[in-house]
Amino acid sequence: AKKGGITDKFSTYICTRELANSAYQEYFNKHTKVDDATLKKEYDSNKQAYNTVTASHILISTKDSDGKELSAKKKAEAKKKAEEVLQKAKNGEDFAKLAKKYSEDTSNAENGGELGAFTYPQMVEEFSKAAFKLNKGDISDIVETSYGYHIIKVTDKADTFDAVKNSVKTAVLSNKYSEQVQKLFDDAK
Repeated sequence: AKKGGITDKFSTYICTRELANSAYQEYFNKHTKVDDATLKKEYDSNKQAYNTVTASHILISTKDSDGKELSAKKKAEAKKKAEEVLQKAKNGEDFAKLAKKYSEDTSNAENGGELGAFTYPQMVEEFSKAAFKLNKGDISDIVETSYGYHIIKVTDKADTFDAVKNSVKTAVLSNKYSEQVQKLFDDAK
């Protein structure tokens, strides 16, 4: 049967190839030894790619619904609101409830402002700088970015070699695997 020019035979070929590839990668990962020294060296030269912070935030926006910067007066009102919410958070009010009620980040306000785990380069500079300085359980002061005023709560932190060793190993093996496949490809030519 032909569906959009793709025959069943071709689909079967692609599936078989994908399965063979993932089986080979699994075999390769299992039989490729990577010592801790190699992992540590990779980690030390790329900490920002591996260290993560898990956080939630509350955003009081400094942009209007069209994404335009608010007037100075409206910005001052936004900052005042952010300071009030910060006070509530610092006084021990439930952060997730505060995020649901006040946060203007529509992508995550509903789930308590949760951002999940992220690396330093995944967020804007000011945000990451503040988040990575905090310890687990800490709440930031107001952090200003181009989006507005943020209040950040760190719920977890993986910023040591031991904490991220598995991610480093996965990345190193993935690179070695790509090199191996390229080598096989070149040898076959």
